[in-house]
Amino acid sequence: MFRPVSIIGALSFSKINWRERILVGWIAPRGIVAVAICGLFGTELVELGYADGALLIPLAFAMVFSTVVLHGFSIRPMARYLDLAVNGPPGVLIVGAHRWTIDLATRLDELDIPVVITDSRWHSLRAAREAGLTTFYGEVLSEVFEHHLDTSALGKLIATTDNDAYNTLVCTDFAPEFGRRSVFQTGIHRAPEDRSRHSASQTLGGLPFCSDPLTTDDIRNAYRNGASIRQTRLTDSFGWDDFLGHHEQAPPVLALVRGNQLFIGTDIPKAKARDVILYLGNGETDSTA
Repeated sequence: MFRPVSIIGALSFSKINWRERILVGWIAPRGIVAVAICGLFGTELVELGYADGALLIPLAFAMVFSTVVLHGFSIRPMARYLDLAVNGPPGVLIVGAHRWTIDLATRLDELDIPVVITDSRWHSLRAAREAGLTTFYGEVLSEVFEHHLDTSALGKLIATTDNDAYNTLVCTDFAPEFGRRSVFQTGIHRAPEDRSRHSASQTLGGLPFCSDPLTTDDIRNAYRNGASIRQTRLTDSFGWDDFLGHHEQAPPVLALVRGNQLFIGTDIPKAKARDVILYLGNGETDSTA
């Protein structure tokens, strides 16, 4: 009873709408603070001769357990009822606006995969804006980004800037939010003898963007030689083997879309009928069944 009242009072002059206020007011799990206070006062009550004070700690744990279970199972139905749940497939956040990332974002957008492309350079986002893509101009590691872009509909991140260390930092920062298996990054070519001195720890950063793996330089060089992001939808009569037979060499697969699911990098499963393959290829048209 007190939780909804306190939330309504605290947010009465904010821009948060009434649906969000109800949801925040409903979700009120109790935790370590309640248990600690009950442990303190329970002991004091027992010492003062009130034997029932010993029941405060188990009652506090029971309250914590019940609220966690109740709110944990009810938050999704409540969010759907209030029209606050994310509908549709999880999207992808692309950090770094380049010619090839804009092409990739355009392909994903055509497949109804939500895409946000961000860059700290305004002019780099011009082509993305002209293509009608959702863009964010600014620094993704700043508090401004957190306050001005809703990432609830985004489930994956690809860091593609020219700075390998920055890509690692971005992936490390967003890994707790998106999940360690959902953050990817490209790399920059460097001499083999320099890798041990300049590369980040394997426990930091994201997964390789492409299973080959491709670096930023590889993709740029391919684009200079006429390559672009292309797509093929497999069918029962045009499968994976037919796709490979359509090319002299197996092209680098960048992503696979299966229904409303997006797979990137080393997480790409074996392709099957009705999957859409996004790859780096040459030629004027996509390969089709």
